[in-house]
Amino acid sequence: MKYLILFFLTYLSFFVNAQEIYGIEEWKFHFPYNKPTLLTSADNRIYVGTANSIFFFDKDDNSLQKLTKQDGLSDIEISAIEYNVKYKTLLIAYNSGVIDLIINEKTFLRIDDIVRANIVGSKKINHIFFNDNIAYLSTDFGLLQLDIINYEIKDSYRNIGENGKQLIVFESTINPVS
Repeated sequence: MKYLILFFLTYLSFFVNAQEIYGIEEWKFHFPYNKPTLLTSADNRIYVGTANSIFFFDKDDNSLQKLTKQDGLSDIEISAIEYNVKYKTLLIAYNSGVIDLIINEKTFLRIDDIVRANIVGSKKINHIFFNDNIAYLSTDFGLLQLDIINYEIKDSYRNIGENGKQLIVFESTINPVS
């Protein structure tokens, strides 16, 4: 009886895997998804941002999906996310100043103009506000206008504090003229 049980357990062990096997230089990310800090709504999705990744709830099929560096995100330490309904574009901003645009839920585009800019201090993007195709980026060094159609910084407003000092902008909006 002992040998029969031993044979049976040995035979079953060929069909049971305790872990996935990855090749050399293959990575599997395990990001925490239990501390969401950011939220934006799209047409049929709700995007939720954590420190290192994004996940979204698809309202059509009630599914959850993750977006990480493995899926095409450029950086970690996400600082702001916002969705432009008209242009079907998700803008993801990072503490480093890197910007990701996800266009039509498929195309990933990285904009790193802020990272390359000669800016002393933090390049963190604190908030995103859309007005048509222009994204107003509130940053630790001022305010930027990003054209999401041409993928370029249109204008920047730096040193807007008292006596021309650098000012941290936490959030921005447009006051409609009545």
